[in-house]
Amino acid sequence: MELLSLTITERRRSGNDLVPLFVFDNPLKFDSTVKWTLNVNDADYPLDADSLVLDNGIAVKNFYLAGYISLEEGIAIVPYPLQDTIQSKKYNVKDSNNNVYHIAFPVFVNDDIFNYKPLHDSLKLNGNILRFEGIKLKKPRRE
Repeated sequence: MELLSLTITERRRSGNDLVPLFVFDNPLKFDSTVKWTLNVNDADYPLDADSLVLDNGIAVKNFYLAGYISLEEGIAIVPYPLQDTIQSKKYNVKDSNNNVYHIAFPVFVNDDIFNYKPLHDSLKLNGNILRFEGIKLKKPRRE
């Protein structure tokens, strides 16, 4: 799976408010088929709005963004295979005193990010073994 690139900005909210706040610049917010989840400290939180407020006292150590397309059964929207889930790499918080995290994509994205990328590489087939980037992929045996 190719990991999404994100731009993360963290800062401390003024005052004594310690509640962690995530602000997400979601370019696909008007597409009802795209669903996002924010995994914070290995716990998933649905990201249904432009922001997510966690419970007071949660110390954010790391997080990543995951997304998927939720389609009704039997509906196909494009003739290209879709990835089940996409995600960003895990972001480790730089300053434990910060409690506001701004999440954005560094470039424009649309729902094409859910399409598998075409393979632009050569493949070598040797009998029942396929080699790709040094990895052996064997043809399954039929029984």
